[in-house]
Amino acid sequence: MVVTELKKTFEKRRSNLINILENPDAELELAKQHQIYGAIKEIENFLRTLDHLRELELHESVKFQLSNDEHISVMNRLTKGLRK
Repeated sequence: MVVTELKKTFEKRRSNLINILENPDAELELAKQHQIYGAIKEIENFLRTLDHLRELELHESVKFQLSNDEHISVMNRLTKGLRK
């Protein structure tokens, strides 16, 4: 998966969660609201990390990529938990 596709997927998920919280008809329990808020914050943190790594790649000529190479890339290590 290309990093831009990964980012778009998470941005869409964040948007969907925000829409759930902002929907007045949802009448979510407080615990559920906190879970959704926490998920949004985790997604935002992940997106900031992707942006930071992209900046490093552009400014320091360091390659961060999702690949099937024998070498484990930084992005693979970051997304390892997502695949489980």
